[in-house]
This record gives sequence, structure tokens and C-alpha cells, in this order.
Amino acid sequence: SRLAMALVDHEPVVVLEANPLSEHLPAARARGVRVLIGPATDEIMLRRAGINHARSLVALCGRDGTNVDVAAAAARARESTAQRLTIFAHLRDLDLWRSLAAEGATFDSRHSEVRLEYFNMLATGAQLLLERHPPFSSPPASADQAWRPHILMVGVEGVGEQILLQLARQWKSLARGAGDALRVSLTGPHADEDLIDLRERYPALDRYCDLSANQIAIESARFQAGTVMIGPDGACDVSQAYVCLLDEADALLAALALHARPETSEVPVAVALDDADAGIAIVLASEEGRFAGISSYGVLTAATSDELLLRGTNELLARAQHAQWLRHERMKGLTVADNKF
Repeated sequence: SRLAMALVDHEPVVVLEANPLSEHLPAARARGVRVLIGPATDEIMLRRAGINHARSLVALCGRDGTNVDVAAAAARARESTAQRLTIFAHLRDLDLWRSLAAEGATFDSRHSEVRLEYFNMLATGAQLLLERHPPFSSPPASADQAWRPHILMVGVEGVGEQILLQLARQWKSLARGAGDALRVSLTGPHADEDLIDLRERYPALDRYCDLSANQIAIESARFQAGTVMIGPDGACDVSQAYVCLLDEADALLAALALHARPETSEVPVAVALDDADAGIAIVLASEEGRFAGISSYGVLTAATSDELLLRGTNELLARAQHAQWLRHERMKGLTVADNKF
């Protein structure tokens, strides 16, 4: 529904919806989206929807198998025309997504006018969030040669796991020396379990990240006093914090607590939200002076933008390459404005 609303302002949109009672249908129809009730895996329904004249088809049916089935049905239903069709199939299973994306899975030669791309909303959202709120800033003026970034993550819910994986990949791309792992501290009500689960699922993480966990309830007096930002020596050496909690009230409570102490108020805090227009986002944006250093980012809003999604993989790769160049410059203590070439 989010994507349909973004697209309809620029071009005609047809939605195939299997559930006639979907809560999103009235708003879509009111915005001018044409809605057909029926399964998107049905070739007849796809033809009724205008598959032969479509420029793009996005399969967002919830289940990975269904999305792949929709893509295959669309290729079969498509007649040979001059109009090229790009199919974007969403995959929730990240291992499957990476495997199919790496193999460049596509259709046979009979469907040469059809291009297939797989995407994952959380992976895309994590990349975009880290572009907006980069984890590896320039070292502070007082830092010595041994300084390295220290990332604090409050929860790994929603896009949080993907943020951590992106952090590891980005740190690896900086070609750090042997044993120079990125410090990442997990905190929140399930930090210990989160750390165990992450290590089981991604054993290579420990090769690039120095992971630790501090399990503590968000509403506890200790968390609200800002102690999770303070190290054993009593100083704050966190360089960037990300709050990834699905409950928006908890996310706001946690973000404000991270700046509870004067010595932590300069640490940038990014709050990952689903919607850029969520109440918390509005509150933080309207009180810039009061909440200086705390920003929100609508992950799904950004990841489902028509401009980004319909440009496809090439756009994401180009953005990733540019972001990698910026990271190298920041780690050298430069800014983009410092470069004269």
C-alpha cells in the first residue's frame, strides 16, 4: 500500500489483491489506484490488470514462494511486445535473497523482454539509514592513534539485524588491520539473547566486530540515567547509537535516555522507524532544539520510494560505492568539502 501510494502520483497503478476485505483498499481507491480482486498468480488476472502494457511489476504478497510464483506467472502471461517489463520480487528470507541475487536468476530466452530483480526491504532500508546516519565519522580532535569507532545498538528488532550486518560489511571494506575489530555494544531488554542468536546465525560477525551485550530494561532507572553510554572507566566513548525497537514509545524513551548525561549529549542517536510520518518522527522534528542530536528515519518509507525501487539494483550499487568512498574519506579525517578534485 505504501508503494502504491507513492507511485500513483506519477503514473497509473493497478493493484491485484487477493483479500477483498483488506483495510488498505478504500484509501488506495480514493487515491486513484485501480484495484482488482483476485490472486496475482493467475495469468488471466494478470492480463486483466494490463501486464502486456506494464513497465514494472512488484510482487509484495508476504510469502517468498508466492512472490516468486507471481513473477513466473507474469512472465508466462506476458505477450511479446516492444515494452520491456521489469519484475521486482520481494524476498523476506535474506539467505535466499542473497543467493538468488548473486546468481542473477532470470527467465529463459523465451522471455528476453522480461527482467527479474529480487529485493529485500530491510536490507535496502538499512543501507539507506546508514547513508543518512553514517557510523564511521571522523575521529575527535582529542583522539589518539588507537581510536576506533564504538557503535551502540539499542535492540536489533526490525531493521536492526540488517544494520549490524551492514556495519560489519562496511568495516570490512575499510581494510582495517588484523585484530582491529569494530566495537559494537548491544543493549536493551533482550541483549543477551540477541547476541547469542546473532552469533549462531552469523558466526563470521566475530571476525569483524568486537561484540558485547548489556541486558537492561528500557524503563529501568539505570537505563534512564544514561549508564549504557558509559564505559567501565566512567567515560563515554560511544561514537554513534542506533535505536531499533518496534515499540515506538520504547524507542523514544530509549533515545531520550541516551542523552540523559551531559557527557553523552553530543553522541548522534538515530531512531529507526517504519514510517517517516510516525508520531515520534514528528515530535523529534518539531523539537529540534530540545532533541538536538536525536534523529529518526522512516525505513520502510525510504525503502518503498518509487524513485529508488524502480531504478533497481544498479541504483543501490551506485549508492553503496559512493558511501564506501565517503567512509574512507571520513576515516582519514577529511570531509567532502576538503577535497579539491
